[in-house]
Amino acid sequence: MVSDNTTLQACQNNFGPTASGCRNDFDFTLLFEQSLLSIGPSALFLLLMPIRTLQLSKESYKVRRSPLHSLKLVSTPALAYIGPKGFDLEICN
Repeated sequence: MVSDNTTLQACQNNFGPTASGCRNDFDFTLLFEQSLLSIGPSALFLLLMPIRTLQLSKESYKVRRSPLHSLKLVSTPALAYIGPKGFDLEICN
């Protein structure tokens, strides 16, 4: 069983769209997935974000500020931090 795990780990460290000799050559290698499917789009987003931010900063405001603006700014991150299970008040015995 140890040799199978070592072989699988060696397959996952190769760069390429298929893991040769692993899982009937069907799956992407882990290095390939992380490089092209995660790092690539994130890097592209980070490169293009300043350009879009500059474009939007030159635009006029489309929505007026309401009296509840400050409350919404504070409550949104707080509710996101609590999450969907944050209001589950079940008492553990």
